[in-house]
Amino acid sequence: MALRIAIHELEKLIRDGLSRRTFRRRAEYLAKNVYLMTATQEQQLGYAIDSKWYGIPEFTAFPARRARSPDRGTTVERRHPEAPLGIQPLDRHRHEDAEGLRAKLLADGFSDIKYDSEKPKEILAEDQVIGAMKLGLKPESVRITPVEDVFAR
Repeated sequence: MALRIAIHELEKLIRDGLSRRTFRRRAEYLAKNVYLMTATQEQQLGYAIDSKWYGIPEFTAFPARRARSPDRGTTVERRHPEAPLGIQPLDRHRHEDAEGLRAKLLADGFSDIKYDSEKPKEILAEDQVIGAMKLGLKPESVRITPVEDVFAR
């Protein structure tokens, strides 16, 4: 479901963009919290790898320099919609049953989401739409890479 939600939200962002107010609030949040997000060496290393991969400056300096307007961000997303998801690794975290995950992704079945508390009907209705979204992944697009080979290139 997480992959479908990410695709849904990305498509919504590309289609609708962000209001200046929403963009400003998110940019301010990120600028204030970037140091909390990189408090540990593990987090710093993770963001350093991402920065290298995406060809952007150091993460702690990046938000302040790039957060100029929602138009710029939306334009970049429209030109490069594959960048956030990429046809790069879809799951950055270790998965015990890689073959099982691959099979589920290729089966393209309905994804359900369960909540611990009551949710409004609008959210539940949106969940049904997202859960039924077809990913359309091809077998050659979903490959399992042994951890030893991840940084071998």
